[in-house]
Amino acid sequence: MTTYLGFDVLDFVRPNRINVMSALFAHDLAKLDYGTGAVLVDDKSGVSKTETEHAYLLDGRANIATLKSFVDARKGKAVPFWVPTWQRDLVPTLDISSVALNITVEYINYTNLVYPSTPRHYITFISSSGAQVYKKVSNTFDNGDGTETLTLSNQVGQAYSKDQVLISYLTLCRLSEDATEYTWHHRELAEVSLKFIEIVTEVPI
Repeated sequence: MTTYLGFDVLDFVRPNRINVMSALFAHDLAKLDYGTGAVLVDDKSGVSKTETEHAYLLDGRANIATLKSFVDARKGKAVPFWVPTWQRDLVPTLDISSVALNITVEYINYTNLVYPSTPRHYITFISSSGAQVYKKVSNTFDNGDGTETLTLSNQVGQAYSKDQVLISYLTLCRLSEDATEYTWHHRELAEVSLKFIEIVTEVPI
């Protein structure tokens, strides 16, 4: 089982993309209402909390057992873990060398809107084979030409073609439910949907 910065990573199985992966963006709000006058609302963390659901199709007893072991080790909602968004969150505009410290991506205003939030400092490079490399973004710059340059805390360590790599955010989550239900089609094939709640205040700095 892969670990990163002291937390296990759910990276050994891809979500089943036959359905759209659901995502809910919420804020942890504190409301003060005296019953008269204005209602005061405070955003406790200052960033949105993502609630997502990924469906997995597990083919073979070994794959089923591996995921069941991972889920059991979470002890319900207790134990956090990393999970990629499996979305094309950042799109590289140039090929990436194995010794690169900087990567150039399409402009999404990451510099001003995303990078200030610590939970979005962590990304994963996913190759066509499914292998992943986790990195932390230590700085970012808006180039003003429709691209942004992200500086990593260390070298990528793997070369990627810009058209054959998926760069996703790596999110620190807990399971949102203590019990997990599996649907068995037969002894070698099962399905399960896992719901995650992102822990924005516990991400390593």
